[in-house]
Amino acid sequence: VFSVQPSNATAGASITPAVQVTAQDALGNTATGYNGSITVAIAANPSGGTLSGTTTRTAVSGVAAFPGLSIDKAGASYPLRTTSGVLTAATSAAFEITAGGAAQLMAKADAVSDRTLRDGYRERAHALLLKADA
Repeated sequence: VFSVQPSNATAGASITPAVQVTAQDALGNTATGYNGSITVAIAANPSGGTLSGTTTRTAVSGVAAFPGLSIDKAGASYPLRTTSGVLTAATSAAFEITAGGAAQLMAKADAVSDRTLRDGYRERAHALLLKADA
């Protein structure tokens, strides 16, 4: 089960607090004897995002933490899913990844128009482009 659910984050930024998965026995108790690998992945991918960070961790006393996970594209309703060789898969609550601020500021002159007006003055238009994350 997801003992710490993923939270909303900005595209490319770490999901905080760190996602945490706990192996449980049939009674819902932490399976403290489980020390196997647990992998997380995007369960449903509404925006084609990529999950980055260390996606496979070894559980310690039944618990695996996943610090530094991030998704590179903005989108609503991203859930994560766990897999393991012996445990039942689990799916997290859906969360949102929002677009970040401008990543680059670029300016290019003379991109739109360059013409001479009737009175001899030249008109020159300029374009200013902002490239946003994700």
